[in-house]
Amino acid sequence: MNVKHMLCLSALILFMVACGSEKQEKEKTDKSVEVPIKQEQIAMVDTLENGEAKRIELQHILISFAGTRTAATRTQAEAQLLAAEVLGEAQSGQSFSELMKKYSDDTGSGQYALRNNGVQSDPSISNEYARGQMVPAFGNTGFKLDVGEIDMANFSKKDSPFGWHIIKRVR
Repeated sequence: MNVKHMLCLSALILFMVACGSEKQEKEKTDKSVEVPIKQEQIAMVDTLENGEAKRIELQHILISFAGTRTAATRTQAEAQLLAAEVLGEAQSGQSFSELMKKYSDDTGSGQYALRNNGVQSDPSISNEYARGQMVPAFGNTGFKLDVGEIDMANFSKKDSPFGWHIIKRVR
């Protein structure tokens, strides 16, 4: 092989390597553009400095008893026992909506949109309440939940005077 052929072969090899590298770089770039924004990144935009969400949506089941500001007739002990049972059913995967229909003493819809302290109201969101408009235990429990998580706010004369709130965060 003469020098001229060797130079041509070398140039061809360099060209092929360069084209391959360019193709790989393009593939890397194309892939990085196609990567969707992660839910955690969206959540960061919708959170306050303390890590709590700016807005949440909850479903809740109120288990009340006679003597609270509801029409319930069960005793406080019966309500506490029922609340624990319903919480167990909800956490085991029973339909939360069905449990609401069956057990809740809430006279409203049982589904509420809440905005956190210091968050301005949004006219496009209907039926949204400020956190301070609800009993403290409702918001304190609700804003600590992740989407899909279920927990209970225990009865307290000061923070939860209506009874036990079994709460599921839906948004």
